[in-house]
Amino acid sequence: MSDLLAGIPPEVVTGGGFASLVFLCVWLIMTGRLVPRSTHLETRADRDSWRKAFEDAQATMRVQAQSLDELLESAKTTEKVMTAMHETIKRRGGGRP
Repeated sequence: MSDLLAGIPPEVVTGGGFASLVFLCVWLIMTGRLVPRSTHLETRADRDSWRKAFEDAQATMRVQAQSLDELLESAKTTEKVMTAMHETIKRRGGGRP
């Protein structure tokens, strides 16, 4: 609480009871430390929707990474088959000069 009141002159806080309370509320609103409940709830909803979108993107990236691993394995297999075919053709003397 002391850091909350750090920017307020002490005579304002101790001097006038109700006036101090009004000043404190206005000051909290002006500095953005006191916001309406609807604004707070809207901000939380936005945060939750962005979090959900991030988690969905992370899941999609995991699926893509797994798919790429599978495709890479398939490409390696294809490369080995093609290399073996090429070597077989060369040994038999076929192919283009």
